[in-house]
Amino acid sequence: MTSPTAPLTFRTGFAADPAARAAVAALLKPVFEIDIAPLERLGGWEDGSVPFAWFEGDACIANVTAHPKPMMLQGKAVTPWSIVSVATRPDRRGRGLFGDLMARALAHCDRETDLVILGTATPDLYRPFGFRPIGEHAFAGPPPAPVPASGLGARRLDLADDADAARLVALFGDRAPVSTICGLRADRPFFMLKALEEPHISLAWLEALHVVAAIEPDGTCLRLLDVVGPAIPPLAAILAELGTGLGGQRLGGQGLDGPSSRIEVYFPPDRLAWQPAEIMPEDSGWMVRGPWPLDGVPAMFSPMTL
Repeated sequence: MTSPTAPLTFRTGFAADPAARAAVAALLKPVFEIDIAPLERLGGWEDGSVPFAWFEGDACIANVTAHPKPMMLQGKAVTPWSIVSVATRPDRRGRGLFGDLMARALAHCDRETDLVILGTATPDLYRPFGFRPIGEHAFAGPPPAPVPASGLGARRLDLADDADAARLVALFGDRAPVSTICGLRADRPFFMLKALEEPHISLAWLEALHVVAAIEPDGTCLRLLDVVGPAIPPLAAILAELGTGLGGQRLGGQGLDGPSSRIEVYFPPDRLAWQPAEIMPEDSGWMVRGPWPLDGVPAMFSPMTL
């Protein structure tokens, strides 16, 4: 391919270059109002990421990154690729940079897999590249019958604390998919960014279960967004630990005002030993390119992925 505009320089495969990563972070921050620079102390970029970018000197002015996204889909371990960090500096838009980089990134993905996914708030931008929206559903209902708690309870993790950050990074090293129907087997950077960008989300360390639960407590409703650990505990055990040992700490500044009377789960609950009473349509903006085995199946990606 030839450069769509001069005097830009095309670069790829620079995920291990700290200066180039910083240049991409500088591009993304004003475009999306998301600062990915903290990832440098939270385990770095996703393993296997392949950025495609146009640079002007040391400045990145357009970027598209492709990376493998290991997951479970319908009981099978698969590795589709994902398109992320799509941005062009406003003063360089309309010059073909986005289309050029998408073509390069998708050509790479197509050599690796027949399924490519992305999340976006602007789906019409990606339809010309063969992407189509997928149906998504969350799950809700009353809590399961209570079980005894360990007494160790829950503690909110603080990603600004090095020990807490290291604990979460380590859990991702041996992560079990939160669902066999639709569950990620990695996705550490995106989970971290979501937690940093949305402080109303609490990361609760459940020591007895050796997992971190991403939750949104709101009165007597508990929204369970994700679970990270080597095994996925039953929902009843998660609720038991969340309900004890808090010492009055209000997770996420909200807290649970007494026992939860409603549970909302934002991933398929097949590993939670709990039957939802309600299936709720969701639209998180996910699109796919290629065969999608969950057409017609109530499921969704955890909101902790971007």
